[in-house]
Amino acid sequence: MKKCIMILSLSLLAAGAAKAGGAETADWKRNRISVSFKAVFNIDAEFIDPGTVFSESDPGAADGRGDVNRTYNNPEENYNKVDSTGNNHGGTIGTWYWGFSDMSQIPGNDTLVMTSTSATASGSTSSTDEPYLGFEMTYNRELGVKGRVHYGIEGAFGLFNVSITDTAPLPGTTTVITDTFGLNGYVPTAPVQNPDTFGPIIDSTVSQNNRQVTSTGGTGIAGSRSVDANIYGFRLGPYMDVDLGKDWFLTFSGGLAFAAVDSGYDLFESYSLPGGDVLRAGSDETTDWVVGGYVAGQVGYALSRRVSLFVGAQYQALGDVQQNIGGQEMILHLGGAVSGVAGVSVSF
Repeated sequence: MKKCIMILSLSLLAAGAAKAGGAETADWKRNRISVSFKAVFNIDAEFIDPGTVFSESDPGAADGRGDVNRTYNNPEENYNKVDSTGNNHGGTIGTWYWGFSDMSQIPGNDTLVMTSTSATASGSTSSTDEPYLGFEMTYNRELGVKGRVHYGIEGAFGLFNVSITDTAPLPGTTTVITDTFGLNGYVPTAPVQNPDTFGPIIDSTVSQNNRQVTSTGGTGIAGSRSVDANIYGFRLGPYMDVDLGKDWFLTFSGGLAFAAVDSGYDLFESYSLPGGDVLRAGSDETTDWVVGGYVAGQVGYALSRRVSLFVGAQYQALGDVQQNIGGQEMILHLGGAVSGVAGVSVSF
């Protein structure tokens, strides 16, 4: 914004100096080329996670089956897996392929308690880092005159960069699953990490009767999500100049707008579990075309027959750009961009 104010101030000073030096009154030319500085506002990125699970373990379903590989917090030490017999020991369902890490998991009632902790992201955050700076070049071709109104067609090309980083914790839910296995009279001493060989057999079946599930909200998934996009914009439509006299004029235009968006999306998130941090990271690159429309207005001042200064505003409604990493979606909202412009034009 400070740059916009500086450019406008310099433009007005230059205009005053030109008038003091006796600049000629502008006459209208049929062609005009303009170069302008552009500051873009009202663009943001939304980061949405529909339900990514952060977990180091996999306790499986509570489906009453006894032939499922199940792992728990610190899965190298806490597990109940299918052994070489398929967990069928002469009609008795159980496993000798099991392990646990701490005596606190033995409550003293001939059972072993295993716990699995996970976090599920379920929400969205949005962020912006405006203004986004760039430039634009415009060509105007006059087609006719009616009184003080000059009208024609204009085409423009511009470029600006959108760079947004979001570090807000992503909302989620923590789930703790506790499974209880019968020890069948065996009294172990921690730690135990039995391999898949003959040994003491414990229960391996998990159902709703020996599983407890506790869920709590308010979980924060830490990390950063960022998008960096170069937006190559094009405009095409009719324009109208209104001669206000004394070297001042207004310009109005509107029409088709479209852009090529070259976007990179980076993701890094982590969640702390009893066995350590679970990380998720990735990158995605895409180039997409978006289409929409624009309206614009400018006020200009003629320094001479050929050179003018102007300031103005544009509104563009373009489509959104979407990218996905591991189920998490980034949406770059371009549907209501508002730009301030300031520049110089040359007529010929």
